[in-house]
Amino acid sequence: MMKKKTVRLTLYRYAGKFLFFRIKKRCRECDISYTILQRLMSEQLRGKPVSLRIVPWLDNFWKVIWRGGWHAPILTVNGKVFSQGRVPDVPKLLSTIGKTLNDTSLIQSGEVKIEKVVSPEKESAITVYFSPACPHCRWLLSYLNNNRIQYSSRDVTLSESARKDVERLTGRLSIPVIIAKGEIIQGFDKSRLNDLLGISAKDEKPIKSDIQKIIPHFTNSRLREIHQKAVNILDKNRLNGWTMPSSRLYPHLWNWDSGFISRGYLHYDPEKAYIELRSLFRGQWSDGFLPHIIFNPEYTHHFPGPDYWKADNSGKVPAGIFTSGISQPPVHATMIAKAIKLDPDKERALSFLKEIYPKLKKLHDFYFTERDPYSENLVSIVHPWESGLDNAP
Repeated sequence: MMKKKTVRLTLYRYAGKFLFFRIKKRCRECDISYTILQRLMSEQLRGKPVSLRIVPWLDNFWKVIWRGGWHAPILTVNGKVFSQGRVPDVPKLLSTIGKTLNDTSLIQSGEVKIEKVVSPEKESAITVYFSPACPHCRWLLSYLNNNRIQYSSRDVTLSESARKDVERLTGRLSIPVIIAKGEIIQGFDKSRLNDLLGISAKDEKPIKSDIQKIIPHFTNSRLREIHQKAVNILDKNRLNGWTMPSSRLYPHLWNWDSGFISRGYLHYDPEKAYIELRSLFRGQWSDGFLPHIIFNPEYTHHFPGPDYWKADNSGKVPAGIFTSGISQPPVHATMIAKAIKLDPDKERALSFLKEIYPKLKKLHDFYFTERDPYSENLVSIVHPWESGLDNAP
């Protein structure tokens, strides 16, 4: 019996650590390569015998360097280096995969999709090069749409020629890039665009986030698919009244993770959002401090654990609760603020907001009394993890 042919794609991103070295800087080419490959897997390569792994380059450099791969992003196909140091050539990649699988239709359909332009076919005075994964790009497109500015747009994750245009215009692959009235603008420079397009500050329309209006190829079916995947993850990681950010790596109740998780629940089961925050604030200390971890007593292998933090020595921890001794950014008020809008049961939403408000106020009061030593209205952190970005700053 003939063995079925498969293709293994591995993307080595500019990330990871080795001994005392740790990569902290983001790599734009790596981010765009990641977005392109994820899209190919969900669209052109969906249902094909193709697998994709994303791994940190520095953790695995010894695995790929002997194959000739040394400059991230590095993409390998069945263990052989396909591209490095740049965004992969998508038509060439599809051709390589198609030849391996003897799938000629894959190449033809792929080339049609890759060269698709999102905006109207007619060229306008303004051209925008963007990526759906780039927040500055989304703000820019929203700005143009809301101010009724005609433009054509090119998605660099769909078009090889668009990426080459950006590199030719700017000398590097950095987005967004706007060509307006003969000028090249890198990044979302709103004041410069206002001057160039003749938009006064008083006439400027606010930026609104509507991903379907900004990026038309995010279809309803695609959004429903993403929504269902998010629901499945939340429900899978949900325990008795709270949700693990990750069942393996983060099996406890994490401060700002629960804030973001509650916002997700608001979109399909508001009661779970309220229960999530109630569970989190059970661990609030008597002085208003909210620890960054409330430990799951069923999982005792996490380090640093309760024995390391010795939070109970403070005399402020609620009885029967084990917590860490540091906090995280207080995102909870922002996350739950739209409960009135998103919860169809307005009375339930209002009742919960009245219930949680004193606890939120107590948390914010803590920061401005205990973490503002010079009364400058600037809150201080006492540990790098309190920034929410782990070791940064």
